[in-house]
Amino acid sequence: VEHASSGRAVCQQASCKRHGIKIATGELRIGTHKLFDRDGESRWYYAWRHWGCATTQQIKGLKETTNNDPTNAPGYDRISTESQEQVRLAFENGGPVDKEFKGIRGDLAKAAPRYAQEYLNADGYQVDVPTRAAACRGADCLSKGIKVTKGELRFGISVPFDGEHGSWVYKHWKCMSPYDLKSAKEHYEQDSFGGLENIRAEYKQVVEQTFKEGKIVEPPTLQSEAPAAKPRKPRTK
Repeated sequence: VEHASSGRAVCQQASCKRHGIKIATGELRIGTHKLFDRDGESRWYYAWRHWGCATTQQIKGLKETTNNDPTNAPGYDRISTESQEQVRLAFENGGPVDKEFKGIRGDLAKAAPRYAQEYLNADGYQVDVPTRAAACRGADCLSKGIKVTKGELRFGISVPFDGEHGSWVYKHWKCMSPYDLKSAKEHYEQDSFGGLENIRAEYKQVVEQTFKEGKIVEPPTLQSEAPAAKPRKPRTK
């Protein structure tokens, strides 16, 4: 939940979407994290609704992911007290109580952050080293736009969607959540954790030590291995 940082997003409620009704800057809105696939490339995005257009299913999902505590809802601490009250009431009643509530606060919409989520439906984990910079889905890095750089150890999570497809999302190794660590360790113990055979010995040791101790071991900073030089072709006379 947040106060919209701009007035560009169209509300995804059926009627609003059909008529192109947008969410005003500063208005309270609720977002659902969705995976979009096009031309073989997958990316996560937020589908936004006016707060009054939130569904009972969205509120139910929010309650489940926050252990029924509205103060744990992503963004709760950054919205106005009036908006916080609407969120609390929605938790109690299973949906928005005041469908006309806007809660517009332009002063709280200047730097709406990006939020991380817990991938509770992951069906696989792996470790690798990227060949180019990539987004980190860890909470702190995501909010600050920090990426996993080339050569760093990263943690991969396979996330299924639409029942048929899946996509990998990544975090710095050190950005794993306690849930990530617990689930990945289970896969490791079942010999279904991927990528160990493709990383350098120093990184492999970090992974194995992390799972053995049950806490994240900080990876060393390693120089990227230079690609092997290609043999020069003899000059033709």
